[in-house]
Amino acid sequence: MPLLRRVMTFLLVLLAALAAVVYAGQRMVLFPAGMASRGVTPAEHVDLDGGERLWLATDAGPVEAWLLPARGGRAGPAPLVVFAHGNGELIDFWPRALVPYRELGLHVLLVEYRGYGRSAGSPSQEGITADFALALQQLSGRPEIDPARIVYHGRSLGGGVLCALA
Repeated sequence: MPLLRRVMTFLLVLLAALAAVVYAGQRMVLFPAGMASRGVTPAEHVDLDGGERLWLATDAGPVEAWLLPARGGRAGPAPLVVFAHGNGELIDFWPRALVPYRELGLHVLLVEYRGYGRSAGSPSQEGITADFALALQQLSGRPEIDPARIVYHGRSLGGGVLCALA
């Protein structure tokens, strides 16, 4: 019986240690900001292809966002696609992939996560959601954007961000 108790105690201690490691590492798994660039340093000067770089004044410091305009000479306000990338990515990776939206006459908004790329702060669900809400608030009064036609496109972690925003 004492051997069984020792084995059970050992297994419980091992399980508790494993749970502690998982708990301590969960933030790094969800928001791997240090690995976000996959070895590529974000460029200081990025060609936004006619787009506009916005800096959002947040409680964590400046957060970068890009507004990429619709193409095609559409008259009047156009819809806006809000794109949120995955946790191991940067907004730098996406302008070319999102050109089809722009060619359809849609504006594209990319907001960087706190602590990623050139943005200040440390990522959290609440902070990232607040940053996206701030970006939308700042753009809502612009004449080229139709605030009644906003589309959310999230990839991986970005899907959760946009669900929280919705």
